[in-house]
Amino acid sequence: MRDYETTVVLMPDIEADRLEAKLDQLRQLFGEKAEIKDQGVQGLAYQIKRRTQAHYLLIYHRNEPEKIAGIEAKLRLDETVIRFMTCRGE
Repeated sequence: MRDYETTVVLMPDIEADRLEAKLDQLRQLFGEKAEIKDQGVQGLAYQIKRRTQAHYLLIYHRNEPEKIAGIEAKLRLDETVIRFMTCRGE
């Protein structure tokens, strides 16, 4: 198992109840021990899908390297996810 850090960029206009459901879904996807930090709505460095702001989530988790590809595939299919990036921790 390795430490990973994943940044997930969501649509900025996501409702509060939908955001809570999304956080629960992400906890199941990354594992119950995943630490999710909600960074709130922030400006983007450049426009993505005609949007200048997005809702940022920072997720710290421990997973097997083989599981990361499956996690990223599920994030790719999610309509509320604009971008994501996974980095290996130290």
